[in-house]
Amino acid sequence: MSIIREAIEYRDSMRPGYSRGEIRGENVQTTNPKILDLSVLKDYVGKVLDHMSVESRPELEGYRKFTYLWEVPIGNVLGRVDEPTWVFMIEKQANWVIESREAVQPNGRWHVCAHEFDIVTRNKTRKRTVGKNADGVPEVLEIEEPTDFLRVGIQLVDVNGDRDLVYEMGRPSTRKDSFDPSMLKELMKNAPVSSNTGEYEEKLTAQGEKLTAQAEIISNLQQESAKTNELMAALLSELQELKGSRKVVSRGRKKTNG
Repeated sequence: MSIIREAIEYRDSMRPGYSRGEIRGENVQTTNPKILDLSVLKDYVGKVLDHMSVESRPELEGYRKFTYLWEVPIGNVLGRVDEPTWVFMIEKQANWVIESREAVQPNGRWHVCAHEFDIVTRNKTRKRTVGKNADGVPEVLEIEEPTDFLRVGIQLVDVNGDRDLVYEMGRPSTRKDSFDPSMLKELMKNAPVSSNTGEYEEKLTAQGEKLTAQAEIISNLQQESAKTNELMAALLSELQELKGSRKVVSRGRKKTNG
């Protein structure tokens, strides 16, 4: 009998009626082995995100996109998670990115459209107490350890092709401070085109430049107006402070004896 088996039997005999639910038998094989190969870990990232990605279409190139970076310490997953758990982690992270973007821009339908991943090594600082000094204060030693991270870049696309919502005071704003020349070009696609295509393109470009210049002028005027309002508010505040600091002296008639 082996020493370990003898020790187990002695422990059980000393505690009758108490069971730890131990597995009987030797070398029991688990149904889901842990991932020990880094290439397998990376392959699952590509497979899962490819499965979740929307079908590529030419019109999606011009639609608005959003990019998120997910960093995973390799030491926390390699040899610690099995394949079903790792697949669930990747899907959960991608769905969280989609839900977070939909919370900020709810006017679109966001889907994974592209992804990439690599491995980077960075120093991770750990603090350890190594004793106390003469005054009894604990001394802390900072140790820098190189740590490998799996970086996963996830890119989303709005398949509806809507524009970004602009928020004012926490609410979506419907005010349009500027005109997008690209929108003008999109609206003019179905307009009748003269035989001189080059002249049409030149006029369209010139009109877009004028609209852009006007938008810049309006923006500058708004900034100047804001500065003027701040200045007037500061002057009014100073006047109120001066008014409050003045002492009102009452002049009364002196009484004369006699």
